[in-house]
Amino acid sequence: MEERPLTLAREASKRLITAFQAIQAGQEVNCHKFTRYMLGLPLSSDEPLTDVSALSPVDNLPLGAAGLISLRMVGVAHSIGYGMGDESLQVMSENGELGFVANQHVIEFYSDLFEGRETRMYQLPV
Repeated sequence: MEERPLTLAREASKRLITAFQAIQAGQEVNCHKFTRYMLGLPLSSDEPLTDVSALSPVDNLPLGAAGLISLRMVGVAHSIGYGMGDESLQVMSENGELGFVANQHVIEFYSDLFEGRETRMYQLPV
């Protein structure tokens, strides 16, 4: 495994630390809630942030951008908290397990899980 520094803007760093503290305190932090933390949005819901019908699919997320994985006829299945090009920092389970994962691997995971459903990634508006 290659080590690389994680450079975040000051506000993103504060938000990431807040999310870490919630996870360490035993709070349930799923992918949707982590994305809310990273965007500085109210934590009033664990649900996905938006409907993707007005968004265009993307292959990668710019540094700091949040995204969604959506499946045709299913809806939003996963939220991505912090884009880093072809990889993203995201919660990989309902237990708050954070990881850096290639976006394509996440898309393939949901495509396999919901076999036959068109699976796309979308960048959330900033």
